[in-house]
Amino acid sequence: MQADPHSIAFISCVSDEKLFSRSVSYINGLHLPQGFSLEIVPVYRPRSMAAGYNAGMRASRSKYKVYLHQDTFLINPYFIYECLEVFGQEPAIGMIGVMGSRNQPSSGTWWEGEPLYTKWVSFVDNVVSTQTINEIRSGYEPVRSIDGALMVTQYDLEWDERVEGFHFYDAAHSIRFTAQGYLIAVPAQKQPWMMHYRLHDTNWEEYYAARDKFTRLYEWALRDSRGKELEDAAVKNLQ
Repeated sequence: MQADPHSIAFISCVSDEKLFSRSVSYINGLHLPQGFSLEIVPVYRPRSMAAGYNAGMRASRSKYKVYLHQDTFLINPYFIYECLEVFGQEPAIGMIGVMGSRNQPSSGTWWEGEPLYTKWVSFVDNVVSTQTINEIRSGYEPVRSIDGALMVTQYDLEWDERVEGFHFYDAAHSIRFTAQGYLIAVPAQKQPWMMHYRLHDTNWEEYYAARDKFTRLYEWALRDSRGKELEDAAVKNLQ
């Protein structure tokens, strides 16, 4: 299937129809550039995020793909325009996020890297707050790892289904984009693009178990994320 350069897909793994319906209501409220079409691609109860996103990617005809959690709400109506503007700044930008780290930390946990760049609205345990770190005033900042609540691509790469479950698929995809020579960007946002609507915090026991598996799988990429050694090792491991 040839990708349509005038179409954008919104791909979500869905386990809660009520949350997903609310997310879709925000998507339907976005301003769509003239000549563009929009796809909404739900993947119901996949065995993992990577498996679900691969299924959604293959089902979509769009060049531009927005991978978002079912509890991610796109609150900026100009989101699509601003994404296209970022991709237009540099063809090498393969993926965009709103939370990320310039360096890929050896733990694989993006927020343990430095420096961090974030701007998003959080809703956790009925508390709403804007989470801003090192606000970007114009253009974008290149990063090595982004958070999976919102990941926007203009090129397709397979998601690594060896990363099981629902954690660290984002870190793996960040490594794969960097390994293929693409840039990952956290852009300036005049107004936050998204709100993450979470009724409870992370299951940390599950998270740390997933991290142990991920760091063993990607040990080759996590030893040194700063130098050319990562690029050479990554390309070799992905061939």
